[in-house]
Amino acid sequence: DGNLPLKELIRRITEDAPAELPGHYSDNLRKLIKKMLTKDPSRRITSEDILEIPEVADCLTKK
Repeated sequence: DGNLPLKELIRRITEDAPAELPGHYSDNLRKLIKKMLTKDPSRRITSEDILEIPEVADCLTKK
């Protein structure tokens, strides 16, 4: 909903689980996004870990 009060929007971001991604995304992409959206910073995937994912590394080296 694009008309949420700011406090409600902040509550949803900080407390609610992220919405499920549509099924047309690959399992690997959905897993990566879920790891990136982990609320606890100590459990969230790091940028270094993201760069080590083969699909990400492949995209970065293709030019």
